Amino acid sequence: MALSVAEVGVIIVFTLLILFAVAVPLRNYFQGRSEIAQVSQAIAAKQEQKAQLEGEISRYNSDAYVREQARRRLGVIDKGETAFRILDPAMDNAPNTGEQPTEDHAPTQWWQLLWDSVSTPPEPENKPAPIDMHLPLQAPAGQPTNAQ
Repeated sequence: MALSVAEVGVIIVFTLLILFAVAVPLRNYFQGRSEIAQVSQAIAAKQEQKAQLEGEISRYNSDAYVREQARRRLGVIDKGETAFRILDPAMDNAPNTGEQPTEDHAPTQWWQLLWDSVSTPPEPENKPAPIDMHLPLQAPAGQPTNAQ
């Protein structure tokens, strides 16, 4: 039994139609699966962050932790305690800015900086020159002017 060319063509067209009909839902299925995986990962990350924040909240419910943080961050002391500041003579009095002071620039006093900031006028900004309304307008080359 030999198949004619027309019969083979019909079978090929029918097979292609079935493949295209299955391909679209299959693609949507796999896209949905990947979105579900991404959302599941995002949910797990948010749950981990929530657990971490709840742990931090529970620590702040403890009076001992609050006192420790007040001491460490704000330098608060309890009644009856005496605060001592130990100064190391080996330390220099330069501020710790990461830059080494140069010999060219002597440190200035605060009042000198203040006076300089008030007495020295600010530098003018680059502003365009104002347009003089009394001058006639000039048109580009080759175009007539309508101003009179």
